[in-house]
Amino acid sequence: MTKRRRSSANRLLLQLSKLSLAAPQVVAHRVGRMATAGTVLSDSDREEFTGMVVEKQVALAASVQNMWLAGAKANHELLVTLTGAMTQPGGLATGARLVDHVNQAAMSVLSEGLAPIERKASANARRLARIKGK
Repeated sequence: MTKRRRSSANRLLLQLSKLSLAAPQVVAHRVGRMATAGTVLSDSDREEFTGMVVEKQVALAASVQNMWLAGAKANHELLVTLTGAMTQPGGLATGARLVDHVNQAAMSVLSEGLAPIERKASANARRLARIKGK
């Protein structure tokens, strides 16, 4: 296993771990806040509840953009690898490189797509942990 692939797998695992810890904290805080908010929302509650919706839209848009860019880069690298395989003697020996490339590309696309979502969830968990009495 190459160092690059190992680090991509580790990066993805770290992102998934952070997200799996941050998301339940944020959900618990916000559900509790909704339960105690009452019928007339305070300015801070209104801001928090509106931000909940907007931040997901922004994170999703950034995720899709990151995944598209990572996929385009992976396709370009695959084209270069295939072109090299067709023009070099013993090009069939590059099959393992192609498999490695596809695996690396998948890890990269997933990691790039997860990055904005994980960053926002982790930032929310840190921010909401500092809020007392809500």
